Amino acid sequence: MTAVAGIALCRAVIYADLTDGRIPSGWLAGLWLGLGLAVSDVISGTLSVQAWIPPHPWVLLIPVITGILFGAWTVESSLLWSRVWRGRSIRPVLALALIPAGLGLAVWFVGWGSHRTVLGQGVLSGVHLWQRWGFELSDHVVEQTATDLTFRHTAFIGSIASIPLAITALWAIPLWACAIRRTTVVPEWIDSTLARTGTDTRAAIPLPSLRAVLWPALIGTLVCWLSVLAVQAYMHRWRPDSGGTQQTGFEWVDSWWLLITVVMGAATAVAVTLGYSTRFSLIIAIVAGYTTVLIGTAGILALTSTDGCIRGLAITTRTCGFRPRLTQPFFHFVPAAALLVALLAGVAVGLAALVRGIRQRSQATRKPEPLSVPRTPAATTGPRQRVGIMMVSSAVIAVALFGTTQRIASLDQRPPTASDPDIDGRSEPVSIITRALQVGAWGERGGNELLKRNVEIFDNDLPAAIVETDDAVTVDVGLLQIACTKLGQGADDADRLFRVPDPDAQKLWQSFLSQAHGASKDCLKAIDDMGGVGQPDRQGDPSDPLALSLPALFRARSSFAAVLARITEDVAAGLRQS
Repeated sequence: MTAVAGIALCRAVIYADLTDGRIPSGWLAGLWLGLGLAVSDVISGTLSVQAWIPPHPWVLLIPVITGILFGAWTVESSLLWSRVWRGRSIRPVLALALIPAGLGLAVWFVGWGSHRTVLGQGVLSGVHLWQRWGFELSDHVVEQTATDLTFRHTAFIGSIASIPLAITALWAIPLWACAIRRTTVVPEWIDSTLARTGTDTRAAIPLPSLRAVLWPALIGTLVCWLSVLAVQAYMHRWRPDSGGTQQTGFEWVDSWWLLITVVMGAATAVAVTLGYSTRFSLIIAIVAGYTTVLIGTAGILALTSTDGCIRGLAITTRTCGFRPRLTQPFFHFVPAAALLVALLAGVAVGLAALVRGIRQRSQATRKPEPLSVPRTPAATTGPRQRVGIMMVSSAVIAVALFGTTQRIASLDQRPPTASDPDIDGRSEPVSIITRALQVGAWGERGGNELLKRNVEIFDNDLPAAIVETDDAVTVDVGLLQIACTKLGQGADDADRLFRVPDPDAQKLWQSFLSQAHGASKDCLKAIDDMGGVGQPDRQGDPSDPLALSLPALFRARSSFAAVLARITEDVAAGLRQS
């Protein structure tokens, strides 16, 4: 994809710049690329099991956003390197512009390919790790839950082999371009390409400098370090005694807070860059954010390695010394924070560009400029607008992350599908714990909702409609029609759900659904034959058509009880073994 779409877009940018043409929009080109990725996922069926659209359609925005970021980065990077490169050939420009984008896209494909089905289906294991392993902190359950949802569902990012190389390329290569000394000498590759003799007719474009990148990073780093000091002081106040399971839970919560400080610092750096009106806003934002992540992480490493030297900030020990804690969970999740910073930068820069475009269009509509008046430079967003954009961007990312972490599967469990060996009928052995997790996943993906609806029907709706006494059975026709309609609708919805992972439970479930369809149909037909809901309550006549339809409802109720007992036993057996 980088070799085809990337090179084509890069060459189009360079050609337009050389010929004073209109430089292609990276955001628009990336949008088309992202839509193509999203459509391919829908057509291939990798996001859903038995439907075109996944149960959580918002995940289709992920490939769209990825394509937009790829296109915007490629345009900005190719334009930047074509302006600073002085060699004889243009090929290094293509390589320097596309290597970071290609590596970033490769990392995305690895992570997306292994987790898109989980995201699309919205699977979640209901037992948190701290509950399973027994290091619950009763006064800090909210923090432990956030820690679990964040770390458990982003750990795979740190295990992607190419992610350190991708992050380094996205940071170092554009930073190198910003550090190249500017000259007025015409690049050799322009003369060799256009056969000119020392003439550069390209329009002047302000290029990003090191100061434009490092100044926001400095502010973000200060915010990060101050936040780290506040977090360590807070954690020092309630640290448990050394050793034991509570210490393990405490260290994980501490790592989560440190990760939050890094993201906060990088987000601050990105917010500062939004004040620049430049063609290279995405590059500046990402490089400034990554610089903040790097320096902020270095500061955290220094502080945690000297833990105990500052009494009010001591976390794991009370004695001063140099003890690097590279095995701390925090350092494994720094790559995930870096990817989040890139996403945050893309959303923030996109919103800032949208705001500027709307403001310029509004000003042009109110006061059209005379043709003789030269164009004014693009307006920059003021402090209030930058803060507003940053708040909106943070809210978008937070909502997306919360929705993702609330529905992602646990690391060691992919969602069961109809193509799994145990589901499609092949008798391969499955452990009790695996079976319980599979049944739990089935419940989270719609099974629990169907079970609750049927419990409501058989425990509340039917007893209210059918009253049995010693002498007779009284039926409220109106309530019975509601119950039978709900039973049929529930059976229809269950037909669209994938199979229960337990073969025995699936047989019971299928038998129940067949009985539910038949009982609902017979019940509603009997009510229609007798004239509808307007009839009085029926009582005592065993030959009544409505009375003849009741045994089928009772048989469906018994079958559902067997299904519920089997599924409950599967889950209970798994809990006993875990």
